[in-house]
Amino acid sequence: VMTAEIKRLQEPQEDKLGLSSLIVQLKEISPKVIAHEKSIRRLEDGATSQAESKLANEVSQASASLVSVQERLERLEQANADSEQLSKLRQDLADELRDLRHRSEENL
Repeated sequence: VMTAEIKRLQEPQEDKLGLSSLIVQLKEISPKVIAHEKSIRRLEDGATSQAESKLANEVSQASASLVSVQERLERLEQANADSEQLSKLRQDLADELRDLRHRSEENL
């Protein structure tokens, strides 16, 4: 009985759960998974870089557009102020003309 027990211990035991084959499969698959993960990271980094570049470009364009709009607004405000001054001047001249006509009529 002892010799049978010793032989059984000396023989490689089969893995009843299949863990050995799973370990072998994992060793085969691991490098592929790691390579795929690296590829995914590179793609994500590339996509992120492209998105950041696009966003930076859009921000730059929006900033330039904002400056342009601000300049136009300043010109419009100045033109409005000029227009108000012209309107006041026109009214003052009309008032003076009316006064001159009134005085002329009185002198006649």
